Amino acid sequence: MSNKLEKPLSHADLQKLRQAGVITSEEIAIIVGDLILAENVVSKDRRILETNNILLESTRRILKG
Repeated sequence: MSNKLEKPLSHADLQKLRQAGVITSEEIAIIVGDLILAENVVSKDRRILETNNILLESTRRILKG
């Protein structure tokens, strides 16, 4: 990942997505801006993920103010 805007999801989040059938065993998930993408590590193909009902640790933020 060469782009500084890309952030990998935690191992726990990857496991949740795999168990739910959202990503395959050949894919990883990354956060790019406000999108979550699946990237195939073999072919480098990317697709946008819909994670409607899955709460991901990596996307939660604490707002200070």
